[in-house]
Amino acid sequence: MAKRLLMAVKNASDFFFRGFNPASFRFNHFHLFRMDQLQIENAAWITAEQVVALRNCKRIGLQYVMFKEPSINQILRKLLEDPRELHLLQIFCSDEIRPEEIINGLNIVRIEMFLGQTSLHARRRISVHKKLHSIKTKVTDEKLHSSFEIFCDDQLFFQIKTDPNEKQSNSSWRFKTRVPVHYFVRYGKDTLVCLWKQKVTAVQEILDFLNDIFRIKEISFVINLRNSCSAVYILEHCASKNLKIGKIYWPRFPGQEEMARRLFKASSGATELEIGGFNSSSIRFNHFHHFRMDRLQIKDATWMTVKQVKNLWNCKRVSLGCLRFDTDDVNSILWDYMMNPGELQELRLHFLGYIKMEEVKRALDIIRIEEENAKRGPKYWFKYKGVIISATMEKGGDLVIIRETGNGME
Repeated sequence: MAKRLLMAVKNASDFFFRGFNPASFRFNHFHLFRMDQLQIENAAWITAEQVVALRNCKRIGLQYVMFKEPSINQILRKLLEDPRELHLLQIFCSDEIRPEEIINGLNIVRIEMFLGQTSLHARRRISVHKKLHSIKTKVTDEKLHSSFEIFCDDQLFFQIKTDPNEKQSNSSWRFKTRVPVHYFVRYGKDTLVCLWKQKVTAVQEILDFLNDIFRIKEISFVINLRNSCSAVYILEHCASKNLKIGKIYWPRFPGQEEMARRLFKASSGATELEIGGFNSSSIRFNHFHHFRMDRLQIKDATWMTVKQVKNLWNCKRVSLGCLRFDTDDVNSILWDYMMNPGELQELRLHFLGYIKMEEVKRALDIIRIEEENAKRGPKYWFKYKGVIISATMEKGGDLVIIRETGNGME
């Protein structure tokens, strides 16, 4: 009966089969299957050769498989040599397995996703063999639904969509249980999608899982929505786990004071932070001296004070727009920068009002002047106790201050 059923369904798109538990089952025609999805709940009878024969299917889920380490190693070798149409293979083994024997002699980078669905104990043993990976995340909040996408090596490999109206959504999904997952085609590629109702909880669990399995090297954020509390929650979670945060790009950041303080606190260890900024009378945040960023850009920094700017000297490149500073403020910034330059290499400031360089440079030790050109005004070099900086006002209104090296003065 089972053989007749399998022969009859070989051309089906999807096939869910509860299976059975005989000692063995001789069916040699799995190579004819061309299914989008095949799931066998009880596959204790299946052999390694039969699993390899199923590689013309796109997604396969096998539970209660009686494989030992050599059999799984054999399957992986065959699939790595010739995967054909197979996109996803999930094997749930009845017995505990030793990951170090499964991956023996295989390319670790290419088989990581095969080893994902295992016990916590096995995951920790697997992670010993893993390399660090750069993970990029993209948080998109929209009116009707939201999504969280995970990229590895610039390739999208997992997406969470949150939609309260979706019947298949889960409110408390765990990697230890079965997941409502499906594929959809975007830009000509299949994308793995899972639906949740609670995005923040889901994303936190996924990040913990990825770090446990792949030992995440770096996480970056692209936040498209203007007001996204969930993005701040996720960012705070990453900071609490001491995950290295790369670039945070939030071009439409709304700028509520409480959200701004939380964003700055959570992103203090990020490599880059670029936000659109906001127009506020003031933001009480006194910890900019903790920032160690390669690049910081705030397009609307009307709320910033001179003291807050001076606390950014541990960043390498800083760009601030729409500042409400006067000539005395800029002169004070120049003096403080020369006396304590920190790690800062370039400071770019754009002001709402007009700043006269003739007044800014007063009382400073000018050691060189370069005439203006079509792109900028005169360029001045200043020196204080061995520290040399240059300052010039560009035609677009940006004051560019650069810490010069010996080569820069030749």
